Amino acid sequence: MNINKHYDIDVSIDILKARINDFKENIAPPLSKDMIDFLTGETAPEEWSKVKKVIFEDIKKLFEEKKDIKYFYSQMDGFEYNAATIYGFSQTEVSELLWSNIYLRNFYFRENDTFVDPDLAKDIVIGEDSISYFVYDAVNKTFEVRDRIATDFSVKTYNKFNELLEYIIKTTEL
Repeated sequence: MNINKHYDIDVSIDILKARINDFKENIAPPLSKDMIDFLTGETAPEEWSKVKKVIFEDIKKLFEEKKDIKYFYSQMDGFEYNAATIYGFSQTEVSELLWSNIYLRNFYFRENDTFVDPDLAKDIVIGEDSISYFVYDAVNKTFEVRDRIATDFSVKTYNKFNELLEYIIKTTEL
């Protein structure tokens, strides 16, 4: 008997792809095996800043602890749909740096000249919508929907990444 252990997340990915396609938006291609191997490799490149190296280690830990998010990125490199975004690893689109690059966003949350939010700086921010941030809390090993203003307030908490995807699907339904 051949059972797909990623059946539930495959259903969510198919729903998201169909909705994105319905709006004639681009569907991000999956991360290559080489990129996934790099993200789960031994160490960050030596020339990277200290903060970027910490983010690299945090993402590596996320991929080790939560196989479903690693699988998600092997199917699509994030998405933007109806004001909801799961950040991707893509660097550029038409020679422009993508605002939704997961490193760029987490670097901003951890080190910038204006304000570093301590509630976001200690976790991995994996996405957002108009009123929330989507966060991986590495201490509790949970995915959280955090209020955008009171970032210490968790609106919803999930053990699996697919549960967060299901939340996004329900809240972006037109």
